[in-house]
Amino acid sequence: MTVVITAGAFAVSLLEKPDHRSVATAVASPRLKPDVPAVAANPGTEREIARSTTVLQTVAKGLGISEEQLSRGLTVEPADDGGVAVVFTYTDRNATTAQQRAQAVAAEYVRYRNSSITQYGIAASLVSPASRAEEQRRPLWVYLVPGAALGLLLGLLSAVVLARRRDRIRGRADFERATGVPVLATIPRARRSRGPGAPLPVLLRSPDSADAESYRFLRARLDPRLEGPSTVLVAGGRDGEGRSTVAANLAVALAQAGRRVALIDTDVRNPALHLMFDLSRDRGLTNVLAGEHSLAETLAAGAIVNLRVLAAGAEREGDPDLLAAGGLTGLLHELKTQVDVVVLDSPAVLSVADALGLAAHSDHVLLVTDYRRGTRAAAVRAAGELEQVAPGRVAAVLIGVPERDGGLIPRTRSGRAPAPAALAAPPVDRFALLEGPADPPPPPHPEPEKPAAPKPKQPRPARAKAAIPKPRVYTSAAKAEAEARVQAKAAAEATPEEKEGAPAEK
Repeated sequence: MTVVITAGAFAVSLLEKPDHRSVATAVASPRLKPDVPAVAANPGTEREIARSTTVLQTVAKGLGISEEQLSRGLTVEPADDGGVAVVFTYTDRNATTAQQRAQAVAAEYVRYRNSSITQYGIAASLVSPASRAEEQRRPLWVYLVPGAALGLLLGLLSAVVLARRRDRIRGRADFERATGVPVLATIPRARRSRGPGAPLPVLLRSPDSADAESYRFLRARLDPRLEGPSTVLVAGGRDGEGRSTVAANLAVALAQAGRRVALIDTDVRNPALHLMFDLSRDRGLTNVLAGEHSLAETLAAGAIVNLRVLAAGAEREGDPDLLAAGGLTGLLHELKTQVDVVVLDSPAVLSVADALGLAAHSDHVLLVTDYRRGTRAAAVRAAGELEQVAPGRVAAVLIGVPERDGGLIPRTRSGRAPAPAALAAPPVDRFALLEGPADPPPPPHPEPEKPAAPKPKQPRPARAKAAIPKPRVYTSAAKAEAEARVQAKAAAEATPEEKEGAPAEK
């Protein structure tokens, strides 16, 4: 680039037409008169007179050009040499024009200075008429130095751009060729939302938008692959590529289609799902794996029916080891007996090893890659790592791919009117196994009451952040005191018949 632009600058210097310069010189000196002191001419004054409008207008009118056109190539410089020498230099592409105009301006200055009415005490004479115009060319370095600097700068910028472009993904087809992983769907890059409900998945926040429709495309492409209860791991090569957003919206899309979905946040180092669904981290995956709480009492409702969310859980030391200890495998088997799809939000594949262990126990793996932020090397490495532990089960989801590079941008009508309330059927929550069977309907005819054994209460899932109670820890003294208060309250509320029928205490 430097050599080409420098050679171009040299060619411009050869092809550019040279200028021609003509020079005329006039001298202004005091006019000597008897009994009148001589007044010395001032160089600055003479220069201004030579470039004055009075002189230039007269010359321009005689040459048939404008005053601006005449002054464009004119230079007047005073030179002190005994008197005052005024040098008139005129530059033009045409040699004859340069000489003619330099002579005309110098002659008019002399005539104006020698007029006896307006000029008293100063006389001027043309000592050197306009010379033959000489060819003037700019020095070669004026072309070569800027050309070399510009070429070097453009060459460096081009090298940087090409180097970065070489490691960038150049489209959907290029990603498939480089990684060997099929692209299941493309998701447009969503703008950052603000205001109430901003962290919610876009399918809940703006269900009629093009972004929401793209997740329905993903559901439609993934749905034929879900044969029976399945586990879907949503992974990404680096942090910040959108895997948590894809996992949350995919789970919502599957639940809206009638499937029972459990969404689990397995990124115990940097969890995000509890923020998106406004849940607490007091109970979650780490608490279940540590044996502190059961799965049924830890799952939280995910804002719509058929969706349950399991947050990452309370932060503690050794959380990553809980995922690798084997307890998560049993948890996934238990969930697959009760739900249709288990969606896992995993850590970054190239940052920690948790995602690889999860991929080995998953039925499907979705590799989320940001088209602009992700590099080809990172995508190839992440796809290779996942293919080693989950061969044939890896598909890709690209974020922010433009249409010219193979991206799908759905066209939707935002702001459509909702269906009438009378025609809309109430949604049915299919989580009967987790929450317990519904109560049977009453018989048509009254039957004699029979003493029935008390029905064991099934644990209900947590509904929201406020519905998750914090575990209470009792010491031995506090436990005895609490039991005494309960017995005293029960004795005070007991009826006389109950007191008489109570067995005597030993």
